[in-house]
Amino acid sequence: PGELLDNKNMTKERLLTLRMTLDRVRESLYECSRMEESFNELGIGVENRLSSLVVAVQILLLLEDPAAHDVSKSPRRIFQSDAPNVLKEAMEYANELVSLRREIGKAISIRDAPQGEELSLICTTMRVHRRNILRIFNREYRRCRRIVAGCLRTSSLRPEEIAELLDKVEQLREKEKAFAQDVQCQRLFGALFQGVATDWKRVQDAINWIVRARRLGLNRENALQLIQSHAAQKMSFQSQEADSLLKSIENDMLQEDVAKVLRVESKEALRNQNLSQLLEKVTHAYEACQAALASLEAFNFPQDTCIGDIRVIMDATVRVYELEKHLRTDEHYRATLGANRCTVEYDCSALKMAMQWCDRVRESACPDKLATWLLQRKNMEQSAAELREDLHELRDASEVWTRCIRSLSEWGKVDAGWASEHAHVELLEAQRRLEAALESIETLPSWSLLCRLTQRADYLNMEVFIRAMYAGEIEPDALVDTFERAFYEALATHCAEQDPVLQEFSRSSIENVRRRFQELDRRLLETSRQLVAAQVAQRELEYGVSSGPVRNLTELGLIRHEIRKQRRHCKIRQLFKRAPRSLLALKPCVMMSPLSVAQYLAPNAVEFDLVIMDEASQIRPEDALGAVARGRQLIVVGDPKQLPPTTFFDRIGSEEVMESDETNLDDAESILDVTMKAYPRARRLRWHYRSQHESLIQFSNERFYDGDLIVPPSPTKQRGRLGVYCQAVKGAVYAYGRNEVEAEAVAKAVVEHAKRCPDESLGVGCFNIKQRDLIEYKLDEIYRKDPLAREMVDRMRQRSSEPLFIKNLENLQGDERDVIYISYTYGRDRQSGKVFQRFGPLSQENGWRRLNVLVTRAKKRVEVFASLTPEEILLGDTTREGVRCLREYLEYAMSGQVALRGVSHGTDFESPFEEAVAAVIQRLGYDVVPQVGVTGFRIDLGVLKPGCNGEYILGVECDGATYHSAKSARDRDRLRQEIIESRGWRLHRIWSTDWFQNQEQEIRRLQEALEQAHYIAVGADSSDDDGAVGRTMSLQ
Repeated sequence: PGELLDNKNMTKERLLTLRMTLDRVRESLYECSRMEESFNELGIGVENRLSSLVVAVQILLLLEDPAAHDVSKSPRRIFQSDAPNVLKEAMEYANELVSLRREIGKAISIRDAPQGEELSLICTTMRVHRRNILRIFNREYRRCRRIVAGCLRTSSLRPEEIAELLDKVEQLREKEKAFAQDVQCQRLFGALFQGVATDWKRVQDAINWIVRARRLGLNRENALQLIQSHAAQKMSFQSQEADSLLKSIENDMLQEDVAKVLRVESKEALRNQNLSQLLEKVTHAYEACQAALASLEAFNFPQDTCIGDIRVIMDATVRVYELEKHLRTDEHYRATLGANRCTVEYDCSALKMAMQWCDRVRESACPDKLATWLLQRKNMEQSAAELREDLHELRDASEVWTRCIRSLSEWGKVDAGWASEHAHVELLEAQRRLEAALESIETLPSWSLLCRLTQRADYLNMEVFIRAMYAGEIEPDALVDTFERAFYEALATHCAEQDPVLQEFSRSSIENVRRRFQELDRRLLETSRQLVAAQVAQRELEYGVSSGPVRNLTELGLIRHEIRKQRRHCKIRQLFKRAPRSLLALKPCVMMSPLSVAQYLAPNAVEFDLVIMDEASQIRPEDALGAVARGRQLIVVGDPKQLPPTTFFDRIGSEEVMESDETNLDDAESILDVTMKAYPRARRLRWHYRSQHESLIQFSNERFYDGDLIVPPSPTKQRGRLGVYCQAVKGAVYAYGRNEVEAEAVAKAVVEHAKRCPDESLGVGCFNIKQRDLIEYKLDEIYRKDPLAREMVDRMRQRSSEPLFIKNLENLQGDERDVIYISYTYGRDRQSGKVFQRFGPLSQENGWRRLNVLVTRAKKRVEVFASLTPEEILLGDTTREGVRCLREYLEYAMSGQVALRGVSHGTDFESPFEEAVAAVIQRLGYDVVPQVGVTGFRIDLGVLKPGCNGEYILGVECDGATYHSAKSARDRDRLRQEIIESRGWRLHRIWSTDWFQNQEQEIRRLQEALEQAHYIAVGADSSDDDGAVGRTMSLQ
């Protein structure tokens, strides 16, 4: 049989042992079949596998464990999964109580100690008399002392110590009683739980029994049922005997010879085999052993003969007969050697000598064709003579060839293989090349030039490029580019090796330095604030006059006196006049309007080191003069493109002006205008932080600021909740400075915003006061119908920061909100249906400045409510700039288009480094846009979200011109990155040095960053898919 023959080292003695083992295994497997029936009667389902029998035997061992009886008598809750944890906690607590009992028992016999009210009385008596030196004469004390004397183990305890000890006894008893009544333990362990007196080993054995049962696949119902069945039924065998039987089967079948014959690789494989098939294999192997032993006996081989030896002998004998038959019958042998030589009896010595002669001919230096020719010739002497004559002629021709080649070498370089004395020349190839040279004789000058250039290239150590070109590895047209790339790469490597900074540069180190710088810079700013506060706190206060009549008090004395008063305080002007130095020492920064300065600060009473004027474009020079005169230095801050001083601010505290469309507002010169004329080198603050999307400031930046503002780009060109919208209001008319339909649309939008987006602050801007009041009126109408609307809007009005406002054009400067609604107000006339070209304050000379204020108040979104189209605002040669801007902004809100100068969602690359990185990104399957953003604040590469042309998922910084051109490390390494990331960008930085030195690693980092950014972008909420600008919605 094949299983036995494969084991060539199997001897007769080993075969006998194998047969005996297989016979024993066969009998054991028969016994396993009988065991299956008993297990099935017991209720343990057994599959026809050895592993299933092993599990069944383990279950039987489990049922015979004494702990099975305790489990059957315990509550069913003991099978709960938390029972081991409860047991562990209970045992730990019981051990603590035992330890506590042992500790207390060293001083008192707990069993003999008094109990209940008597113990409480004794404790009280001992505490009452603990300091009474005459307590020995007290009858009650003596009685209590006698009672405790019988249980105390020492008589030297003081009364308070006895009381404390008895308290511990009482506490211990209460804990033991409470523990004995523990509901959870009683429900889980039933009668096994006896409080501190519990036999914890029995409980632990029961829990372990349940754990073992679960491992064997038994649940609570199966386990209890098997316990009852085992108690009622008598098994035909013992579990220990069955376990030993299975172990003997495994041991026998895992013996080397048995395992090889039965092809058993491991114990696991053995257990997973089907018992019936396994019995069949064992029976087959047993019969094979019987047959093999019978064969050995029949041929009378020795006892130590191996099966392999028998097979070799038999195979060799068969091979001898086959070879002899083949030799006699093969036609090729008979034709080559002759029929008389094709026998086993033939003497091969002469034939061997002939073959040796042929081998010497072939081993000589003569060519194969010549050797074949000689061996095929019958007349060897005549053949040798003919060969000598041919060789002489060949020698003469070779000499002529050599002379010609040498002569040709005098005119130029000849193939080195041809000029050598021992050259191996293919004559046909040489003939072809010489004929080609004769036919192309006119290219000889070019060939000569090529040779000279090649020689010069060799002199310059560039022969590797020439050889590569001749070999076809480099195209001739690409030779220069290849050389330049190799040259510059070598030059860069040389520079990196020579420069310690470049040589030691690593991304991790520079990133650590940048993070450390960012941390220190923030700490520096915080420390600077603390330093200023500390310096202010260290100022010496001038105490002044602190006693005497109140009218004589000054400085700190006056301030303390005013603090103690409840009413009738000193007027602010008098306080600044009588205590100027102490007030400035306590409060060095004072915030006032120009009118407040004149009202509260008497001339020459207070002098400031620095005066800062904010919103200076709205302050007249004559109003600012008082504040300027009270300071040593002056900083004027304002926007000359925004509101100038107007008559609106002449009526502070009185009722606002109700202007009509024809109101003539006299715009005056501001203190900002005066200082800009006196100091033309004003410093512009170019960074714009307010707008979270560049479209919010794009119109003003291009129209009023010459595209000079630096605006962080948004990671999306289009997003529903950011940008500029226009809502066209249909059916609206304009009459008496009001637009009722438009006001109603704005009011409804305010209520809707309060309900849907209460976390976003809101402001409403109108072009006149009448429209503002009309919007308020429309809101009141909505409140009467919807009380919830009033509640929601009132919440927005009562916000602590950025409450809801509804203001006219003149009162908006200085305000900002997340969302701004703009009511265009103007529209067709009710009577004529025409749009009259009267646009109130926008028609004035500086009307465009008012519009600039209005459209730049939003941080997230601007929604324009308009009942007219841009074409209805007519332009002419005399049209004011404010009206032109009104029309242009409406066009921008509707279409999103404005004449761009600085805004860009993609220009040319600034360096080959950026081009290389962009090419890699494109190969990875992403679209990339270079130089995203505005001039001065661009991201080198923006990676677009696949399938969404309007959203960037990642910004890639390549330490390019934008990075190197920053004026300070703070701008370059902290502020710029913080601002960009605050806009929602994810940034990935690639250092050019790392890209050059380890490009593959940087590509892997880039790919991981792209995949992570794409995963985050896909998982984000995509409900807002409307455009950031250019979306027009209609309200009917």
